[in-house]
Amino acid sequence: MGNTPTVEYKAGQKVDARYNNNESVYYPATIIKVHEFGKYDVKFTDNGQIVTVFWDDIKATYSSPSAPSTSLSKIEFCGNKNMLSKAQAPSASSDSIKTFDYNIALNTHDSNDWHDVLKRVDFRLKNKQTVKLDIALSSQQDFDRQQMEKLEAMCACIGGETLPRDIQAPNHEQTVQYITEHILTAAKCHNSNKKANADEHKYEYLRQLKNIDIVSQNASTALQYEIVMDLDYDVLVATGDITRDAFKKQMIGELSHALRIHETLIEVEQVRKGSVVVVVTFSAVGFILFLFAAWGIRKLSFLVKKTWNTDCSGEDLQHLVVRDVVLVDWRQKEYNAVVVEKIENMNGSWIKVEYDGKPFMFKNVETLPLNSPRLHLKEPGCEYKASIYPDEGRKVSFHVEPITD
Repeated sequence: MGNTPTVEYKAGQKVDARYNNNESVYYPATIIKVHEFGKYDVKFTDNGQIVTVFWDDIKATYSSPSAPSTSLSKIEFCGNKNMLSKAQAPSASSDSIKTFDYNIALNTHDSNDWHDVLKRVDFRLKNKQTVKLDIALSSQQDFDRQQMEKLEAMCACIGGETLPRDIQAPNHEQTVQYITEHILTAAKCHNSNKKANADEHKYEYLRQLKNIDIVSQNASTALQYEIVMDLDYDVLVATGDITRDAFKKQMIGELSHALRIHETLIEVEQVRKGSVVVVVTFSAVGFILFLFAAWGIRKLSFLVKKTWNTDCSGEDLQHLVVRDVVLVDWRQKEYNAVVVEKIENMNGSWIKVEYDGKPFMFKNVETLPLNSPRLHLKEPGCEYKASIYPDEGRKVSFHVEPITD
């Protein structure tokens, strides 16, 4: 099997590895720890040295690594500070890695993990690097509010708070039509054909539909409808809280089935008399339909201009890896430098940097703590082209690339 970013190696697997990608010679080694995003700790057989390397510094000569299954597992973020971790890198004059590929399964991350993913993506964008994301989704009807909020947060991380709305805006009218037509179809199912008759029990209330109107549109993200049904309010709703709650629950279930969206994206705001009038809010339906390629759109691209605070905290810089480019202050001037080594142990975290162009006469390598006020990201902001690719195969891909002069 060829060596690619999608190939996964396992702890304990014997491989050939090189110390960095400036070398052409590979040495026998063993994987001892798997880090996130294609990094591994390897122990070299000849000298016992432990080095952190990237996937492209490894060759599976002993046995082929297993390719990932279609069901992606949860990313493991290693937090063990007790083991000294070192990796050598090419000199500052070499090209640093510009593209970072992330493969993520949306439904296997809790909120803390996802927040960490967002911070890592934001960090790459701050450092003016191309980011490629492949995010595995559940089915459309299993895509719940929590997953939607995670994906909206990723869009906001890439393109700001307006990007989720911008994605939905081109198909707003289609979304309104989709909701209306699917509810009308459910209402008519009891007299259309045999298949519909088999589903009649799923639409006990909707098949009594008298009227449907859209009453509120919140910046294309939430749509509110008023649904009027020929039902007995006094029997179904007015006899107590238990009856009212049961009515709401069944109403949400019928709408979920009709629209093929998760129940958590539907909220019954109000139930009142007049036969029975239900005011319902549907959240981000257009966003979901875009993600699952319902509109036949293969790509949406946006120009994004991002700026950041140039004062980065130690927490922000924790995501630096070997080959990242930074700025280092020295005597009121800033110098370009590349990270050539990262050291983490129980006492803290440091990076060794090599200054670009060797500006100093005697020493052009320096070790700094990650919380040093002299360390800064190279770019406080830049312009990006962000492209989003929906996929009928339950995957959405992001490609975010800086625009260079």
